Amino acid sequence: LTSEEERLILRYHEHKIQTICAAFVLPRKVKSTAVMLFKRFTLRHGVGAHSLKIIMLTSIYVACKVEESYISADEFCKGVREDPARVLAAEVTFLSGLKFQLVCYGAARPLDGFLRDVEDGGCKVTGAQLVACRKSALETIDALMLTDVPLVRPPGQIALCALRRAARQAEATDLVEYCEAVGARATGIVKAPKGALLKGILDEIETHVEDGTEPDEAVVKKIDKKLKLWRAKYVAASKATAEDEAKKTERDAKRR
Repeated sequence: LTSEEERLILRYHEHKIQTICAAFVLPRKVKSTAVMLFKRFTLRHGVGAHSLKIIMLTSIYVACKVEESYISADEFCKGVREDPARVLAAEVTFLSGLKFQLVCYGAARPLDGFLRDVEDGGCKVTGAQLVACRKSALETIDALMLTDVPLVRPPGQIALCALRRAARQAEATDLVEYCEAVGARATGIVKAPKGALLKGILDEIETHVEDGTEPDEAVVKKIDKKLKLWRAKYVAASKATAEDEAKKTERDAKRR
């Protein structure tokens, strides 16, 4: 596959994760963790070695455990019409492929932190504007989760970008200024970006929002067919190589 084809098929499965989590009414943190685990696994192992559908479902199943929203494999797979044995069989491969690094931090939590700060007097915004901004910001976060941004930017910056974008749409000028100035109030060991640097980071993150859309399913089906054909040849070649190695080992053993 080309790099563009890989990007499209991965984004398609990440969007499917969000859709399935919504269908099961799973907490937002499960959706965020599942997408991040899927991203981490495919970043390490690519798209060809394993069935992306099974890895996608396994990422949701594991995320439910990680975020303490457990759902049984039988119940989950019944809802997605998949054999639970395939998901359970892939679980160990999935966990070892991630080197058991399962902790993920989503942008929804820092977003709520910023909103609470605003409510406590961080800036002047009406209650109706806050409600509208939170809804819009969460939609922006979902879109950014389908891009590479979560792999290179911390959740706090993603949340701040989403909130600023929502504030602009709601014409909440004070909230926009709050988002761009919040870095100056940061305290702690790590020096937070502020001023022009923070604004530049938020601008850069926002350029990726439009990339976070669901790919055309017809295009993805063609890519998936191409990937399955390649995987079939790869598996056959690997099996033949393994058989040749086994025969060679057997011959060497007889000679000894």
